[in-house]
Amino acid sequence: MLEEAGLPANGAEPFPPGGVRPEKLAHELYRHYGALIVLDDVKDDRRKIVQRAIDVVARSLIQQRERVHDLSFKLAEEQVLKLCPETVHPDEWDLDGLEAVLLERFKIKVDLRNIQDIDKLVDRVWKQVEALLSQREQEIGLYTFLFYVRQFYLEEIDEQWIAHLKNIEHLRTGIGLVGYATRNPKNEYKLRGFNLFKDMWEGIENTVLKQILSMRLTAEQKQQAEEGAEYETAVTRANRQAQEPRRRAGSGRAAAGGEQIAKLQDAAREAMQRLLGAQARTQATGQASGLAPGQATGLPNGQASGQASGQPAAQEAPREKQVPRVGKNDPCPCGSGKLYRRCHGKDAAA
Repeated sequence: MLEEAGLPANGAEPFPPGGVRPEKLAHELYRHYGALIVLDDVKDDRRKIVQRAIDVVARSLIQQRERVHDLSFKLAEEQVLKLCPETVHPDEWDLDGLEAVLLERFKIKVDLRNIQDIDKLVDRVWKQVEALLSQREQEIGLYTFLFYVRQFYLEEIDEQWIAHLKNIEHLRTGIGLVGYATRNPKNEYKLRGFNLFKDMWEGIENTVLKQILSMRLTAEQKQQAEEGAEYETAVTRANRQAQEPRRRAGSGRAAAGGEQIAKLQDAAREAMQRLLGAQARTQATGQASGLAPGQATGLPNGQASGQASGQPAAQEAPREKQVPRVGKNDPCPCGSGKLYRRCHGKDAAA
C-alpha cells in the first residue's frame, strides 16, 4: 500500500523527491480502514503523514465499533420495551416471547425469570448481546470484522435506496387521489415519504445486524478483507455490464468501417490513375497527328475554337407570349369587372 502511494515500505529515508501521492495513499487507507484522511498539506513530511494516518484511522475504527454496539443496544432495547412495556405490570410481561425473539434475532439464550425491573431486564439482555459481539470480534479479528460491517452497510444501503426511490415514484404518481378525501396532497406526500424513509432505514439496520451476528467467513473472504477489496454498487456493476457489449460492438464496427474506407480509397485512387492515363494518351495522339487542340480532345469541329475565341453561342428563338383564351362575354382577366369584348377584347378584335 505504501509502495503504491510512492512511500517506501521499509520506512527508510530519503523521502520520495516530490513527496507521496496524497490522493493515492488516502484512497488506499480508505479502502482498508474506512477512514477519509486529508494528506495534501503534509505530503512532504513522512512523520506527519504517519502521525495523522494513525490518529485518524484509530478514531475511525473506534467510531465504527461503537456504531455497531449502539445499533445492537438500540434494537435489543426495542425488543425488550415492545414485549415488556413499562406501563404493564411485570407479572404480565411476555418474558417467554422475549427469550424466543432474542434467540432468533440475536443468537443468544438468556434466562429472564425473576426480573421485575425494566432497567435490569435491559442490562441483562445487553450484556449477553455485547458478549456475543466481542466473541465475533475475537474470532474474526477486529480489522476484518469492521471491514465486513462496512461492506454490509454499503450493500444494504445500495439495494434498499434503489427500492426506496421506486416507492417514492409510486407515491408521487398516486398522491393526487387523496384530494378526494379532503386531504392536502402536499402534506400527505411529505408524511408518507418520511415514513417510507424511516421504514427503509429500519430495514437496513435490522438486516445489517442480522448479517453481523451470523457472520461466518471463509479463508478467501478474509484475504479479500486484508487486501481491501472495494465494494461494487449495483449501479456501477450494471453500467460496467452494459458497456462491455457496446465496447465489443463498437470495436467490431470500427474495424469493419475501417476496412470499407480503405476499399473506397483504393478504388478512388485506381479510378484517378486511369483518368489521368487516358488524358495523357489523348493529348499525345493529338500532338502526333497535328490536330487542333479541340479536335485532339474529341470536340466537334469549330466548337473548341468558337468557345476559345469567346464568341457567344447561338441564341434560342424567342417564345411567343401565351395569352389566355377568354370568351367575348366572359369577365375581363384584368379585373375591371367589364365584359372582355368591352375592355381588352377591343384590342384583340382590332
